[in-house]
Amino acid sequence: MNKHTYLKNSTLKLVLLDFDGVLSQGRFYSTIKKDSPEIYEKIANILFSKEAWPFSSRWMRGEFSYKDLHREIAPRVGVEVEYLNNKLVESVMCMKLNTPLVEFSKKLRSSGIQVVIFTDNMDIFDEVFVRYANLDTLFDKIFSSSAYKKLKLENNAEFLRDVFAEMGIRPSESLFLDDSIKIGPYMEKLGGKFYHYDKYVDGHQDFLIWFNQAYSV
Repeated sequence: MNKHTYLKNSTLKLVLLDFDGVLSQGRFYSTIKKDSPEIYEKIANILFSKEAWPFSSRWMRGEFSYKDLHREIAPRVGVEVEYLNNKLVESVMCMKLNTPLVEFSKKLRSSGIQVVIFTDNMDIFDEVFVRYANLDTLFDKIFSSSAYKKLKLENNAEFLRDVFAEMGIRPSESLFLDDSIKIGPYMEKLGGKFYHYDKYVDGHQDFLIWFNQAYSV
């Protein structure tokens, strides 16, 4: 799959944006990492290591809340549940958005193109960050795995097909930006277009060059 697939003379009605690595590089528990790295290392091993994926993916599917999670892992980490609750919220409120991409999205929306977030994420994202960062006003819709109870790649990217069905737009009229290429083939198989947005802000100008060559909006 080529990173850049030129789409001249195509119609664009919908753009999907991944969150982590595309719209933000913020990290959960970042304030613990700064102040208590030994505690953060324990959390990271429990939640974010390769071995932790079966467990953390359940959190992203909305099988339990962050408060449930903290009640389970607090004894293993050696801190109080409330400490984890507060620090997670605190870290989420420190997360920054990719300003150039947000501004680009505003321009798309002003031209009549819908822009949605499509993300594997946790309930803390839905409950705290969406409201805190005004994502529901910056974007037309937010499709989060924790809210929809399914991950992006599960069942041959069924969640991706759900997005098009709910938005009422054909994949061929859509573009998806993600920092992981894994979902790219699914998007292209559906007839949509995919851009590997893998350099965050540093790669935004490359994306704009590609986009301006690909589309007239």
